Amino acid sequence: MQAAVSFFENPVRYNDIKTKVKKRKQPDSLSSNVLNVGLFLLLFAGPASFAGAIIGPVLGKQFVEVDIAWWQGLIGGVLVGSVCGVVGIAKGKRRPRRNYSDAPAAITSDSKQESSNAKNIEDQILLLMEDVDCDFDVLKQRSSAEKTLALGVLTLQRRATGSSTVPHRAHDHTQTALYMENKNLDLPDFSLRPRIKSMQVLGNLITGTEISFEDKPEFSSRYALLGLETRVQALFGEEIKDLLYQQPIWEIHASGKRMILFVPKREYHTDEEKVFTKTATKITQLFEKRCLALQADGTLGHPVNASEIEAEVEKLGGPLAGVYKRDFKKNHITRDEVRGFSRQATPRSLPEPLLHQTRSDPFLLFVGGFLALAAIVMSILSQKEPDHLVLFILISSFLFLFSGAAIFFASYFPWRRRWILRNGAAIPGVITKVESTGFINGNERMYRCYVSFNHSGKEFSNTCWIDSKAAQRAQSIVDTGQPTTILADPAKPQHCLLPELIAMV
Repeated sequence: MQAAVSFFENPVRYNDIKTKVKKRKQPDSLSSNVLNVGLFLLLFAGPASFAGAIIGPVLGKQFVEVDIAWWQGLIGGVLVGSVCGVVGIAKGKRRPRRNYSDAPAAITSDSKQESSNAKNIEDQILLLMEDVDCDFDVLKQRSSAEKTLALGVLTLQRRATGSSTVPHRAHDHTQTALYMENKNLDLPDFSLRPRIKSMQVLGNLITGTEISFEDKPEFSSRYALLGLETRVQALFGEEIKDLLYQQPIWEIHASGKRMILFVPKREYHTDEEKVFTKTATKITQLFEKRCLALQADGTLGHPVNASEIEAEVEKLGGPLAGVYKRDFKKNHITRDEVRGFSRQATPRSLPEPLLHQTRSDPFLLFVGGFLALAAIVMSILSQKEPDHLVLFILISSFLFLFSGAAIFFASYFPWRRRWILRNGAAIPGVITKVESTGFINGNERMYRCYVSFNHSGKEFSNTCWIDSKAAQRAQSIVDTGQPTTILADPAKPQHCLLPELIAMV
């Protein structure tokens, strides 16, 4: 306990930096934003246009006794749908995320470095907690050559199901949290949350995901623990379970070298903050001690293999387990299998999981087909309204244009990925950095992955966008410092893929 206190005796304080760092929204990809806003408007305007064409004449005659042509109802539907889309976008505007790198010139170089460290901590928390957006205001930080502890205020915005344009969120929750990073650890991925009894009905749809302890049923009744069962059960020794059971309900997320822990919705100040710091630091020390002991005897510290994952999936039950298992089999490919695939002579033969993961986007294909059908219908109907032929041609042209754009985006980029997988030159490279972006795609945060490699005597640096699962794998590669194989277009090396990030194990 004394060690826990001394680690924060003379902490670095960020209060001055927090008042100076400029807060603004991170710049998103312009093309991605335009595409998503356009699709969102079409989802409103498209159905509304048909509804207006069919219902408009009936409503006009019945309620206002005015003869409304079907094409007038169609235009009215487009306008109403577009207005609804704009209102939806405005209401779904994301909370701006801090850009730590945009500090004013008055801040010293040391302050900039501290701000960069705070941004890195926040990115790591986002990787530990996939289903949230967060802000982490560092209050105290202490670092050594091997270890970093940061005490701060963590604000969470849990995302419910939503789109990239209009992400729906529950209320923000603020709590005092402790972040720990230790370069010597290799913690198994796990998530420990207070058990919510009202969610157990939904949990019964897929059973077998939670880890329970037969020797400690009271612990399992208080906490919901998720992770790879054999490894996480070994990590949670008696001392850890006893301490967590005696304390207020904690929430802990860990992976590899990092951990974040807090008491949900509890913010502490003054003396209470000191008590929280002591207890939280003691919990991290117990996990460190246990993890290092398991690494020494070989229980932890080696990569997860395919058999462990497959055994975990086979244990799943419940009404939706079959759907999950089928989807898993379609996508499942190990890292060793991907490495073997990359070493093949070109053109390579793509295994089924890679074909499935690089298929065309079904949603965009549906939108493109829907708009193409609408354009054909408009062209046919225009022959019955020769007085408005120009208007119908204009509407049909726009529908065909949007249809072609949707089908292009749905097909071209997956096709290019498959081409590089088949014909790309295998080049050793290094992932240098992984950082979060402000963009949410399909309710999942996107990350930037920075890679560097040498091709034909020239150094190349590239940036690619990846989802949170691939970002976790990329961060583990960064942590170990291992090189990775890059598949690059021989003619345009800046077009490249990182096949190991596709692997599920």
